[in-house]
Amino acid sequence: MKQKKYQKVFLGILAVMLANLLGASKKVMASWQPTDGLMIPAVCQGNKVVTTFPFMQEKFDRPATGARAKAVAPVVPSSDLPAGVTKDDWQLQLVNRDHPVTTEPTVQLVEFAGQWIAAEIFDSLTELFAAANKAGINLVLISGYRSIAHQEELFQDKIAEYVATGLSVAEARGETLKYLTAPGTSEHHTGLAVDVIDDVWAKESGELVTAFGSTEAAEWLAQYAPAAGFIIRYPLGKTADTYIEYEPWHLRYVGVDSAQYLTENNLSLEEYHQRLSEN
Repeated sequence: MKQKKYQKVFLGILAVMLANLLGASKKVMASWQPTDGLMIPAVCQGNKVVTTFPFMQEKFDRPATGARAKAVAPVVPSSDLPAGVTKDDWQLQLVNRDHPVTTEPTVQLVEFAGQWIAAEIFDSLTELFAAANKAGINLVLISGYRSIAHQEELFQDKIAEYVATGLSVAEARGETLKYLTAPGTSEHHTGLAVDVIDDVWAKESGELVTAFGSTEAAEWLAQYAPAAGFIIRYPLGKTADTYIEYEPWHLRYVGVDSAQYLTENNLSLEEYHQRLSEN
């Protein structure tokens, strides 16, 4: 009888050990995910399974599915876009080659530092200039609102300058379009866009060229302008979206929430509009 009793105890212990061993095995296997016939380490990040080949140093993303996805994917909001913002908001008006202004806009203008701007952005621009001054940077407003007629004059004058250097009219127009928008396609028609440099650059050069982007003032603007609701409208690396080369001096008011979102996510206004349209 004692022998049978010991056998039962032994079998019970053995069953527990086998169960623990099987559980550990399942845990190990659960950390591996098959991909194209290979077994590779799998790590879940959000609602994706990120798999890594250590020997290739390559990363592949694919949606997590089934029970695994339900077990590890955290609950995420349907959209991280600023609440209550739509692409039709007045401060998000999109003006570019594909969205021209066809008639002279009706804008309530106020004077600011010798230029005209939309009345709606006066307080925000005042806040930006004051913050810059506190940081030891004296901003200079070069340009604000422009009518379509004025843009036409600027556009034709720039073409004439290039033609004077020996370029054909077509070539001159092409060069002009790199930094100056055609009449009707300029953000300056809205009164929400301003060209800004600092007094140091104004004394040394005063030219609106990309080299301004490496100055202390330009770096400060890129970092702190969003707090006042402004973005660098034509950022570096976004020419395919904006059709305009990098312009570190060109600020555009879009509102604080949108400005911070655009900057944090490295988006052009065109890309932002697309996200808002899809939401």
